[in-house]
Amino acid sequence: MITIETAADAIAYIHGRHKWKKTPSFARIEALLDRLDHPERASKFIHITGTNGKGSTSKMIAQLLRQTGLTVGMFTSPFIMTFNERVQGNDGNIPDADLLAIMQRIAPITEALDQELPDGGPTEFETLTAMMFVYFAEHPVDVVVLEVGVGGTWDTTEVIPDKLLSVITTVGLDHMQVLGDSLAEIATQKAGIIQRQRPVVTGRLPEEARQVVTTVAHAAGATIFELGHEFEVAMVPGDTEWGERFNLSGTVTQQNVFVDLMGDYQIENAAVAIQAATLAAQLLGRELTPEMVERPWRLLLGRFGLNVYQTHH
Repeated sequence: MITIETAADAIAYIHGRHKWKKTPSFARIEALLDRLDHPERASKFIHITGTNGKGSTSKMIAQLLRQTGLTVGMFTSPFIMTFNERVQGNDGNIPDADLLAIMQRIAPITEALDQELPDGGPTEFETLTAMMFVYFAEHPVDVVVLEVGVGGTWDTTEVIPDKLLSVITTVGLDHMQVLGDSLAEIATQKAGIIQRQRPVVTGRLPEEARQVVTTVAHAAGATIFELGHEFEVAMVPGDTEWGERFNLSGTVTQQNVFVDLMGDYQIENAAVAIQAATLAAQLLGRELTPEMVERPWRLLLGRFGLNVYQTHH
């Protein structure tokens, strides 16, 4: 019999689940969510994948949407300081008390599924994902910025029934033992998060990957907003301060934006975040104004004790 009496016990239990069962099936997570009365159906999502930039782009989108007055949750990885960072609401990380209470409900179910399912019960990431869904079902927000674990098509987070939009930050050679040996194969997996009749925002993709993502988007009737095509970013030279300034043009227009991060790739992440947040705000009945875009960037470094410089993974 599993005993979970503290938040530390709950975290240890999650970490003690099977580490990796990346099979083309949602049977484990769907069985768990079914017994939890499908908490994933209670929230709206912005779904984010990519080889690099998922973490910083997710945080930027959340901060931008909060500027419009929306309440925003976030599910991200890895954590920097504390495990609780992986699930965040408008007021910060999931409290220990909620983490404990939810896992005390989930653990008996996962233990039962260990015995019932042919390949065993939910994995570590599936258990964590279910805990996140329950938290946001019980502590509702206007939208959850949802970062995939690995890939897209068969990632656990893809069980969500609907999403406002999808984001693909970059496509490179990552997790090749699971996703494939070429950019086209990996792009196919990441494009799996594109939902029919929902917009998709992408970073600047290699041509081989771009062709795949564009084909999938068109087949799904999804409007695509691609950096370098529908919108463009240009660095503003000459500043000596820590950070970068840039202009955006195209489907989003913004002049002289400052981001408290260094590097061309962070400017591109910021451009993708602004485009995605602009679309999401519209879909939620809000407007992301130029004045709002100018505010949040300095907040990125530590609102929840996170170091954004370390989230480019």
